[in-house]
Amino acid sequence: MQPMKICLTVFLVLLLAACSQKPSIVSVDNPAEVWKAHASYLYNLNVWQSEMSVLGVTSEEKFKTRLSWNQDQANYTIKLRDFIGRTVALIDGSASQVSVKTSKGQTYQGDTAEQLLDEVAGMRIPLEGLKYWLRGIPEPGIELDAFTLGEDGAAKSMSQNGWRMSYPLYRTYGDIRLPQKVLLEYDDLNLTVNISHWDLIR
Repeated sequence: MQPMKICLTVFLVLLLAACSQKPSIVSVDNPAEVWKAHASYLYNLNVWQSEMSVLGVTSEEKFKTRLSWNQDQANYTIKLRDFIGRTVALIDGSASQVSVKTSKGQTYQGDTAEQLLDEVAGMRIPLEGLKYWLRGIPEPGIELDAFTLGEDGAAKSMSQNGWRMSYPLYRTYGDIRLPQKVLLEYDDLNLTVNISHWDLIR
């Protein structure tokens, strides 16, 4: 066999072997200790930004939105856009008040962001809990009904405040692993959150 053919054959064998390999599963020696440090870091991560898409499905309706989340301590700004980039609503929140401004320039105020969002845009998204669940940690001060830790020391699933969350996909940012996909269930509502970007400012 000529050298060129030999090289080509070896290349194809290696390529097929690489394609047949399954993605490696991240595992650690002591998941509980890793989780302790992991959760401590994320609870102290008070300034961050994230981009995501949200698909909501019930037995009667479906909604889609793109969401840009900017968190600065207790203050946050959430921009909701449709899938061609038009702003649907802008949410500004703090520890004491929440307001929603629509694309028509109307402004509404209320006690909770999710209540306003449901009333104004017809979207049931648990924004108060999601602030924590997006990072893969339980909301503090709320009873945790169930929790499963993965081999990598990050949350695999949890149940809290009537919501069930599972984390099928993570991505590593520096030394920290953050969810890239979150599945949420509440009664007949199913939310799929695909997170495309994290910016950790701390």
